[in-house]
Amino acid sequence: MDPLPCPVTVAWSEKDEIVPVTSYGPNARARLPQATFVTLPDVGHDPMVDDPELGRVCLM
Repeated sequence: MDPLPCPVTVAWSEKDEIVPVTSYGPNARARLPQATFVTLPDVGHDPMVDDPELGRVCLM
């Protein structure tokens, strides 16, 4: 993957059972080495449904 010309933040839900960070995180980190990775605590696959305020803060 070509480097992106802008800052990238990848937010991953701690309790995501559909796309678990433990399974897919290492590949994402390898493909986006300059990105910032954030783990969202206590939310599943839809963090904006599980914790709307956390989702809002993450996107801002």
